[in-house]
Amino acid sequence: SSGINAEYGAVQGQAHFLEHMLFMGTKKYPTENQADKYASSNDGWINAWTDDTSTNYHFLVRNDALYNMTDIYAQFFIAPLLKREAMGREMMAVQSEYDIGASMDFWPQHELMVGSSNPNCPYSRFSTGSISTLNRTDIQDE
Repeated sequence: SSGINAEYGAVQGQAHFLEHMLFMGTKKYPTENQADKYASSNDGWINAWTDDTSTNYHFLVRNDALYNMTDIYAQFFIAPLLKREAMGREMMAVQSEYDIGASMDFWPQHELMVGSSNPNCPYSRFSTGSISTLNRTDIQDE
């Protein structure tokens, strides 16, 4: 299972953080952001998002690059490196996305709904994550 509702433990925002970390290299493709570099060089793009029940990774490339791009993405789930040296940068990227979301008109309503939900329900968790929820010495263990 994936997505925010599948989070466990004390680290709120870990599903979103993991979404980011998978782009930071795999055993077969250890270069950070290899998927982005490959897609860009093949007239394409990559993206991902995490919601309550899923994490979605998607891309677009030329037809002749599809096989290699699919292999790059498959390696995210086969042998991700989860590099410790990339964690700080990706925590900052998550923080940046949180800051952008918090400035949007819907944010107060979202926060009200989350804050008033049943604390035993996964919806009550802080799903985006931020430096304050992710910057932990045991983050790699979680």
